[in-house]
Amino acid sequence: MQKNNDIIFISWEHHRRTRTLAKKINIPLFEIVYGGNPIFRYSYCIIKTVETILNNSPRVIIVQTPSYVLAFFCTLLKQIFGFKLVMDAHNGVTYRLNKQPSLTRWFVERSVKNADLIVVTNDTVFPILDKYATKRALLPDCIPDIPKNPPPKQYLHHKLPSITVISSFQHDEPIQLILDAFLESNQASKAHLFVTGRLPEEHAYDYYLQKNNITFTGYLSFEDFDGLISNSNLLIDISTDPTVLVCGGYEAMAVEVPCVVSSSPSSKSVFESGFLYSRISTEDCRRAIEDYFLSPKVYQRDIKTYKAIFNTKWEKLLHDAELKIRALTGDRA
Repeated sequence: MQKNNDIIFISWEHHRRTRTLAKKINIPLFEIVYGGNPIFRYSYCIIKTVETILNNSPRVIIVQTPSYVLAFFCTLLKQIFGFKLVMDAHNGVTYRLNKQPSLTRWFVERSVKNADLIVVTNDTVFPILDKYATKRALLPDCIPDIPKNPPPKQYLHHKLPSITVISSFQHDEPIQLILDAFLESNQASKAHLFVTGRLPEEHAYDYYLQKNNITFTGYLSFEDFDGLISNSNLLIDISTDPTVLVCGGYEAMAVEVPCVVSSSPSSKSVFESGFLYSRISTEDCRRAIEDYFLSPKVYQRDIKTYKAIFNTKWEKLLHDAELKIRALTGDRA
């Protein structure tokens, strides 16, 4: 039976931000997820996307990007079905427009040019979007709901203060720099460092694997990850990309644990009290780690206070973004 949902959200992966945004503005979310062979995956997701559009007759579709295949495909479908297209582009759009191989960049450019609205997480992206004359809305990630889980059972025996590096070993994560900063800090013998994410199949980390005060966790379930960061004393999530707002910053506010982030203007504009800033250098990261342990209670107090301030700011930005989305249908929030 055909429905008439004016606005729908389509995603080809499970994503915390997408689920939260759909829930907050009260629109249906269709998560079309298929693992395995890329050819079968894209074929399945494309077919299901068309079925979703046919079954709902939306006037506006929001797509979660990446996938930019989804975004590009929907720019073609909008010519057929006549819907308006909103790209929730986070901040990764800048990397793909500036640094990706030419074919990938062409797909992204076509998607950005043909979207009716681009939602990004910080306004440092705006100048890059200016040349595409695309309307945009500003909306950082919201603070996720993270339960206070116990630490993973395999790490219960660790009694030292813990520092957790939130990582997925992506190109913009200076993991070795952070590891060196910890080992050179005055906390190397007083704390234990955890590094999340699947370790790449290479020998770059062999030296660190031999250290008794560093643990590479590998993949963690949501429950174990939430438990690990909830029970840490300090989090670290640094990106070398000055436009990126790291997920760990929002997760730090959720669990009220201070966090080291990069000292880029975009990071400082969103992650304020309770955060420590580091330039992309071993020396500066070492300083940030040591600074935290000089006044841990101050940073813990500050991040709890700032969490409430951030939530108020975010609700206002959400309202503004929702107005722009609903305006594409002729409605008002």
